[in-house]
Amino acid sequence: MSQAKPQTLNEYLASIAPEVSQSFRGLRGSALAAGPLEHEVLELVVLISFVTAGMESAFMGHAKRALKNGLAKEKVQHAIIATLGATLPMATVVEALRWLDDCE
Repeated sequence: MSQAKPQTLNEYLASIAPEVSQSFRGLRGSALAAGPLEHEVLELVVLISFVTAGMESAFMGHAKRALKNGLAKEKVQHAIIATLGATLPMATVVEALRWLDDCE
């Protein structure tokens, strides 16, 4: 009987290279703790970085966790829409809004 696939990218990495996964988590923790931004703002920054890079899988994983932990969907929508015309065209913004809808 086969095992269930790990749910997140980092869980998958950990199944192959646990020390690399652990080091990655340490790096991310240090990066997030390196300044004065509140956790919610950092979540929005990370989510928008995934949108601008076109990283749907990473966006979905982070967005699901953020919404589960209480980040308001409307705040994520606003952050996505704020990129319109600044860094992203309308098609990409709408696609990201649809990704967010799929997180529910």
